[in-house]
Amino acid sequence: MGGGPTTRTETPRRIPAPASDGQLAGDGLAAAPNGKPEPNFCELKQEIDFAADGDATPSPGLRVRLAPQHLPLVMAGGEPIGFVTEPDATAMRHCIEEGFQMTGSVRAFVPASRRGKLTISGTDVGG
Repeated sequence: MGGGPTTRTETPRRIPAPASDGQLAGDGLAAAPNGKPEPNFCELKQEIDFAADGDATPSPGLRVRLAPQHLPLVMAGGEPIGFVTEPDATAMRHCIEEGFQMTGSVRAFVPASRRGKLTISGTDVGG
């Protein structure tokens, strides 16, 4: 309940600013050595874990998107096929809440364990 020490791992949400530069671009984002703002964590392509629901047997390459929920839903063709597991669920939920549409594809799926990996990146649609 109270924010004490924990052994739980959490996915970092933002890319730290370069230690050597330390200057901010005009929009408040850390500037990369080439002068362009660093990308937001939610925009980066990343591999996250998911668990399949029901009889879903997603195959590698299947296009998916994440839908808002405490454990974000993995949607394929308008149907839920699973959910993102922790610690990735917290980071993905925050990206969705910040106005990012998280899309990608199934990278791998193991039917015996009903677990798999997604390759996901976000597009800022929040305005």
